[in-house]
Amino acid sequence: MHGKINFAPGGEANDVVDVIADHGIVPEEIYSGLKVDPEKHIHGEMDKVLQEYVDAIVSNPDKKLSTVWEDGFQNVINSYLGEIPGSFEYKGENYTAATFTEQLGINPDDYVMITSFSHQPFYSSFILEIPDNWSWKESYNVPLHELTQIVDSAIYNEYSVVWAADISEEGFNFKHGLALAPRLLYESHSDRELVKWSKKTDEEKEEVIFNMKKPVQEIKVTQ
Repeated sequence: MHGKINFAPGGEANDVVDVIADHGIVPEEIYSGLKVDPEKHIHGEMDKVLQEYVDAIVSNPDKKLSTVWEDGFQNVINSYLGEIPGSFEYKGENYTAATFTEQLGINPDDYVMITSFSHQPFYSSFILEIPDNWSWKESYNVPLHELTQIVDSAIYNEYSVVWAADISEEGFNFKHGLALAPRLLYESHSDRELVKWSKKTDEEKEEVIFNMKKPVQEIKVTQ
């Protein structure tokens, strides 16, 4: 795509399943990716370096691609995350990523992407038009109340669910592990209320939205 497709840390839930289908999976204790910090993933510097690297390749200063640019890209990733093991021993058995996937019984074809958008017909699949869907995978579109029913049914029947959403929304908070749709963010307000809200700092807004002392009023999301 000549550098026009999205290149960023974000992605969709299907990316994980697609990688498992193409490359397999290994236990976290075998390949944790925690090379920079042993406690948690910190990717800010790596993301920036990779972006600059890709931008340089796309600019094509030599008027043709070299034969080693992919090797260079992979070496940057290996430097930050460590090299992927070709084979490994786990609980007394030898595996590759492919054979370990087989013994786990994971079938990537068993997983489906389900979404709910009113600009596309329900009960049909479409490519979700967002930058993070860089692999152009399709999602099956259903009404919102049915999406809720599907999630509840999956959990009650002990199936796994991955929830993907826009975490840049003000109603999402990592620290508290909450996703809210409070009225004060999404309903109309008087000019006076808007001015008062705009003067609050981000910390003050967060304190109001994620008030742990009492529930906040939320809007009723219908679709």
